[in-house]
Amino acid sequence: MSRSFNYERAAGALVDAIFMGDKAAAEKWDVSTRSIEEWRSRVKEDNELLALFNSKKQAREKSWASEIPDTIQAGLKFVKDATSHADPADPEAVKAITGALKILMDIDLTKQVLDARLAED
Repeated sequence: MSRSFNYERAAGALVDAIFMGDKAAAEKWDVSTRSIEEWRSRVKEDNELLALFNSKKQAREKSWASEIPDTIQAGLKFVKDATSHADPADPEAVKAITGALKILMDIDLTKQVLDARLAED
């Protein structure tokens, strides 16, 4: 007796494969990467799988944006801690921290420009 095709599992694994890669998605869903490849081929011809895949993908794309503020806060805390604890005589630490600070300053400048432009409108 053959098992019926599990659309939820296939669609979920395919969406995860986009964001995590095939190997990580296969491990998460306890399937082979070959299964993911087969499902990727199947989604091109199976309208039910395609619809579920598109729905799950759209939901995932919306949800990841909600994680940005917490991730930024964690990153800022990490940079702050690294700045406090790094050895100023370590050139790699200095390079990493100055690189992170440059990125943060670029982000801050971009935010200021956007705020100014939005205030004009």
